Amino acid sequence: MMATTTPFGMEMAFVGVLGFIIGGFLPTLIYRLAQFRDLATETSCPKCGHELAFFEEIPGVSRFLLKGKCWHCGEKVKLDYPVKILLRLVAPPAACPQCGDKLAFLEEIPVISWVALRARCRHCRARIPLRYPAIEVTNLALWLLIAWDVGFHVQLAAFLVAASALVVLFVTDIQMKYTPREVTIPTTLIIAVIFALAAARYGEWHRYFVDLAIAAGFLLYGAGLKVFRLPLGSGDVLLMPLIGLILGWLGYLDAVTAVGLGALYALVWVVVTAVRTRTEIAKVVVSLGAWFALGTLSVMVFVLGGLSS
Repeated sequence: MMATTTPFGMEMAFVGVLGFIIGGFLPTLIYRLAQFRDLATETSCPKCGHELAFFEEIPGVSRFLLKGKCWHCGEKVKLDYPVKILLRLVAPPAACPQCGDKLAFLEEIPVISWVALRARCRHCRARIPLRYPAIEVTNLALWLLIAWDVGFHVQLAAFLVAASALVVLFVTDIQMKYTPREVTIPTTLIIAVIFALAAARYGEWHRYFVDLAIAAGFLLYGAGLKVFRLPLGSGDVLLMPLIGLILGWLGYLDAVTAVGLGALYALVWVVVTAVRTRTEIAKVVVSLGAWFALGTLSVMVFVLGGLSS
């Protein structure tokens, strides 16, 4: 019997529907990240109050190196807070941020519900920001572009997960000047697992281990920038291995290009902001994580076509 394959159009339709659904959840996730930012207090030592450094928050590695203790005072520190935060981010049903009314199923249909409700809550008539459908449409477009370029291989799942995560990171950092580790850490782990499956499927273990080495190198690079007092937070440092991992699969230069492009975006934004607000360039606050995320998305969109050849 001849093997049958799913028509490309049906595969793209499946990706489109799934991208539409995931895109509908992203605005809710971004809103909850803003609301639950006070959970960051759970990342400090209960005895001395020391805020955990980025290397203390890497699952498994930190427990192995520090033996579950604060490296300042030696107090035992619970490192299960990422699980608690993730459950609080994804578990509650969606609700209107103004009146708290839980959204019905039809109100959660991306874009269509926004148009049908005329950008207002059905109960309290509060305005629904335009950024909600914009995020949903952006996620859908990215998923379709990436699927078209990569083709339907195992690694496609990693790039789709990365695209949605980078959209969340960009918007969150622009709005709150905060790169949430609640997104960077689990996304990095998920992508590492997917690439391992791809390596097993296609016999590319050498490529996989090189990719992991690139991710580790980017983590060290980000840590070095923070040590030298560059404007990087812990969340930005934890974004670096995600960039190295997702683009290291394509090649080291693509990952370096993403960081360089992000730095260029940030520089342009700083100059434009300084001119528009008549502020000294040195006093402009820049969200580096957001621009690194945008640089990575740019490289993904324009370079991934090489995988399908």
